[in-house]
Amino acid sequence: MEKIIKLWFVAFAFALFSTFAACAKNFGATGLCDNEAQWMIERIDSADMIGLALDSFDNPHIVYANNPVYGPPALKYATYSGTEWTIELVHAASYTGYFPSIVLDSTDTPHVAWQDNTDSKLKYARHNPGAWAVETVESTGQWWAATSIAVDSMDSPRIVYFGIATNGMKFAMRRESGWTTARVDRGGEYLSIAQDLRVTSSQLL
Repeated sequence: MEKIIKLWFVAFAFALFSTFAACAKNFGATGLCDNEAQWMIERIDSADMIGLALDSFDNPHIVYANNPVYGPPALKYATYSGTEWTIELVHAASYTGYFPSIVLDSTDTPHVAWQDNTDSKLKYARHNPGAWAVETVESTGQWWAATSIAVDSMDSPRIVYFGIATNGMKFAMRRESGWTTARVDRGGEYLSIAQDLRVTSSQLL
């Protein structure tokens, strides 16, 4: 009988550390990694909130808010090459990096969304060679409490997010002229987005 190997990846904040865990095991009756001995666990950095994505080579990419107990507040990005972790600074500010989310596009380029509570703005960044290009998506002066990001078939980003002051979920899409936003519904503090890749940016909003 052919054996099916299942690889599970988890990123989590535990004891104030950004932690990465992977489990590879035969997919049996439960398919679960149900004890610590089955997990490979690595501590990467100090962190509060995190987002995780896997690239086309199944290498993990993690975006996280640096825990201020261990250093200046910042949004950071960590990726594993298969042999070692590399950590980069995405954005630094007094109260940045809240509720981060990450997606990789068709070229494995990371796109990140997060709340910058320094000035109550929803922000987005794309990784360019050697640097991060940071943009403001919305700056209405309210705190955002959740973000989820996806890309379309043209690798254009779109974000869903929740505003505390208005108790509402919103949708943002990036066009050549800038960001377009629309209200989706009341509520929605627990949210997620997935893009139908058959749809292009011109067919939305």
